Amino acid sequence: MDDVSRQPLVTQRLTAKLSDGAEISMRRWGPERDRRIVLSHGNGLAADAFWAFGRELLDEFEVVAFDLRNHGESARVAQEDMPWPRYIADIPEIFDAILEGFGAREMHGAFHSMSSACALVAQVLTPRPWASLTLFEPPIAAACVPDLVDEFNVIQGGLAQRALGRRQSFDTPEDLARSFGRARSFDGISPEAILLLAQSTLKRTGEEWELSCPPAVEAANFDQAGMLVQYWNDLGCVDVPVQLILGDLAIHDMPHLARFGHLTAETFGFKVATCAGTNHFMQLQQPEFCARQVAAFAKNSSTVPTGMTAADANRENHHETTRGSAIGS
Repeated sequence: MDDVSRQPLVTQRLTAKLSDGAEISMRRWGPERDRRIVLSHGNGLAADAFWAFGRELLDEFEVVAFDLRNHGESARVAQEDMPWPRYIADIPEIFDAILEGFGAREMHGAFHSMSSACALVAQVLTPRPWASLTLFEPPIAAACVPDLVDEFNVIQGGLAQRALGRRQSFDTPEDLARSFGRARSFDGISPEAILLLAQSTLKRTGEEWELSCPPAVEAANFDQAGMLVQYWNDLGCVDVPVQLILGDLAIHDMPHLARFGHLTAETFGFKVATCAGTNHFMQLQQPEFCARQVAAFAKNSSTVPTGMTAADANRENHHETTRGSAIGS
């Protein structure tokens, strides 16, 4: 069996205690390097599911992965009635904890969905010196298109209802993997990666396996994601180079996320790339392409000429796809 199904190569593991007492699981994959990629996951998932993506970066970067609160290996804590502000506030604290625990490095973010939205908004509210941020479809509705915002909120409500209907426990990770394999959202992901996704999102509890992120928590995160639109107009204040990686509108099962990404990039001058033939889970579907995009952007951002601001670098925007990119060809 391909080694994508195995646990990631963890060389250092730490737990960060945040200001409200929550404990966040962090681990370094592979060897120490001069430059560091920090990655995390989306709602209901876990960082270890992105091992196939992360391992593609190990030759040039140190990779540190972390799980959001109430996800993956991080401890369960009571969720606030309005959960997103706390998730957002966690990001700068986790940044500081990584520097303290794993040592000072040039830090680049590579975040998926929920964690990407939190990292971007945190950079507006409580900035940290990221060298670059690569964000895979942050679910932040574009305030400039009210009808699309309304559509987003309806879709999120539907996702919340589906999450509430999920089974909480399974006899084996293979049972959850079979369920994932039937979902259109996970088309194009290898069986080995689907199994790792299932293993990563479950915790052993006696004879059973239980979802690390309880369905009620996942549902609340979906249902209240509409509040992120209030930050959209402030994204131009982000002071580090940003690129967005989006799925393919031609086959996307949640095309509104890709549309928001294109509108955000166009409005604020962020670099944008499309991963052809993928949807919201492009890092699982095309890990090599996604890793090349992250690596190229990180290397370019670490050598921004003196006197060029991050905003200037963002405005040197161009759009790449797997069909024509010099990186992805």
